[in-house]
Amino acid sequence: MHCHLRSFRLNRKGVVALWVAVAAPALLASVGAGVQVGQYAVARGELQVASDAAAYAGARALGASGNAQTAANVAANVAEVNGVAGSASRSWVPASKTLTDNRIQVTIGPGVTSSANTAVTVTVSRSINGAFALLLGGAATQTITATSTADSVPGATGGQPCLLALGTSADALSMSGTTDVTAHNCNLRSNGGLQMSGSGTINVPAVYTGGSISTSGSVRITGDQNQNAGTITDPFLSYAPLQAALAGLKPGSGTAFRLTGSGGGTISPGTYSSISVSGSQTLTMSPGLYVVNGNISFSGSGQLVGSGVTIISSGSINISGSSSINLSAPNSQTTGGGVPGVLYASTSTSASTVSGSTGMPVSGLVYTPNASMTFTGSSGVSGCTEVVALKIRMTGSSSTEANCAVYGLPQYGSVAGSAAARLVR
Repeated sequence: MHCHLRSFRLNRKGVVALWVAVAAPALLASVGAGVQVGQYAVARGELQVASDAAAYAGARALGASGNAQTAANVAANVAEVNGVAGSASRSWVPASKTLTDNRIQVTIGPGVTSSANTAVTVTVSRSINGAFALLLGGAATQTITATSTADSVPGATGGQPCLLALGTSADALSMSGTTDVTAHNCNLRSNGGLQMSGSGTINVPAVYTGGSISTSGSVRITGDQNQNAGTITDPFLSYAPLQAALAGLKPGSGTAFRLTGSGGGTISPGTYSSISVSGSQTLTMSPGLYVVNGNISFSGSGQLVGSGVTIISSGSINISGSSSINLSAPNSQTTGGGVPGVLYASTSTSASTVSGSTGMPVSGLVYTPNASMTFTGSSGVSGCTEVVALKIRMTGSSSTEANCAVYGLPQYGSVAGSAAARLVR
């Protein structure tokens, strides 16, 4: 009897050992799966921190620059700093406002908490070796993702200006004679005052001035008048593509381009010391960047045409006579080095003038922050056009519109304020 009991105990140990051997793979897989789940949780937590920080930074950058692509690049930079794999080059799709950078995707879209806001959504991902998951029938590599969205809350108010006089003098923005100015869905803004005389009309949603609004004669302003509304800073100082192009100017360098008489000609992007066209010539400007280290003049009865054109100058531009101008700035898909949204920009302190019976249907930004821009006679601007100058003088009929979002130009308000960012999901 005693022997049988001893034999039973020995046999039971063998049975336990057998069951342990049988169960070992399952136990190992279970422990491994637990370790794998822990790895996933850690990775997901790290990615969530990275996406949160990137979305918030992108929203802050959007509020500061007003430029979607700039904000997307800032968000991608922050994601990379937080350990998300980027690439040597990034792709930007203007139509969808989406940036792709290897494991990082940034999209600029409608605000979440308010239609007045703009949302920055960042999605980041990381691949993890799923060896233990493979034992259980899963994939060898698992992809972990995290997504965050932050709203960029605009600080500036009062709506987008389409005419902005940066100077603070009493006549920083002035209109005389039979001037009729119509601004479609945009305002007039002067850091100084507005002086208007004669019999003209300003038909705009609102006028904002840092000083006073002074009128004489039978002039009429149909929109809201907001005097002593402070000043706003030059919104294009933070527009990096424009400032980089202006920094490349070297006064006096390049070759002179001159076209006279009748007929036509074509000019290609490049560096010029001056550009002069007179007579009845038709000059076609090929798409791209024109660096003019001097003055530009266009007179007579000719035509100046071109699309996808950016002109950067260290001098002034003067257009007179009965010439016809039809130019448009590059969109975000630039060719030849053109700056998105910028048609003409100058660092000069010399005044520029568009006068005579010139018609000027242009699309893009006209930017002379250090000098006055004057439109006289029957000249005018129409379409998607913004004028930013130290002083703006207008006589005649003009039409402006600042609905230029397609170009990616900075969007800003007529009254200064501090932009904010809120992480919303």
